[in-house]
Amino acid sequence: DWARVALPEGHRFPMHKYELVRKALEADAAVSASMRFSPAPLAPLADVSRAHCPGYSASVLDGSVSADIMRSVGFPYTAAQARRSFASTGGTLAAAHYALSQRRAALREFGTLRPTAGAHTAGGTHHAFRDRGEGFCVFNDIAVAALMALEEYADVVRRVLVVDLDVHQGNGTSAIFADDARVTTFDVHAAKNWPWSSRSVSDYDIGMEDGTGDAEYLAMLRERLPAPFEAHAPDLVIFQAGVDPLEADSRGGCRSRAAACCSATTWSTHTPLRLAPRW
Repeated sequence: DWARVALPEGHRFPMHKYELVRKALEADAAVSASMRFSPAPLAPLADVSRAHCPGYSASVLDGSVSADIMRSVGFPYTAAQARRSFASTGGTLAAAHYALSQRRAALREFGTLRPTAGAHTAGGTHHAFRDRGEGFCVFNDIAVAALMALEEYADVVRRVLVVDLDVHQGNGTSAIFADDARVTTFDVHAAKNWPWSSRSVSDYDIGMEDGTGDAEYLAMLRERLPAPFEAHAPDLVIFQAGVDPLEADSRGGCRSRAAACCSATTWSTHTPLRLAPRW
């Protein structure tokens, strides 16, 4: 939340949420005792350009990004907003580096792979496409982290699974990886919700009706989530937890699906998990 920016009065994006989440986690004795919190670094331009057209990445950095793109993103362009976008992506990269460096170290020391994890509380910007952003997402940190992992940790990562439980479809992520067999996308979202015109199709694309309750949602996960693990045997799971299907959010109606999915993906499959909560 160090990269928080001021938005025009009345803007509907809750920029203050990142600070609130961090403070809530730090105040939780069980969490703070087992985790180390670090400010997100700025993502290198070269890393961002793994998933995005180099011209688009550079245009965000130098301020030449088009007004039409920023209108689709939903934020006014400022240097501070650009910095925030690089920081949001950098935090996800740092979490992935942490998890995978630990995985590599365990392999070298013990000769076997062990479950490792890193988390970022300000990522999950899954609406950004290769050549543009939209829906409050400038860069797709999920795609950036997945490609970094495949290229820099090829000794421990050959296949990646993205599990996206945000109430909105992760259209940018599925579009970026549509022709990349190394990355599998599993996306559960509201069937009748934004995005409308820019929807894409994930490898496992599951639309849920508005008002779906916990029992139905978790039963669906128990039935459907094992399939991508069994079919693709991922070495890395990137979990976009989402927070907007919560009952109090005005859309959705599920209160515990994120914790249940986290437990299933870490303890049942023993794969490294990078968490990316998203508004």
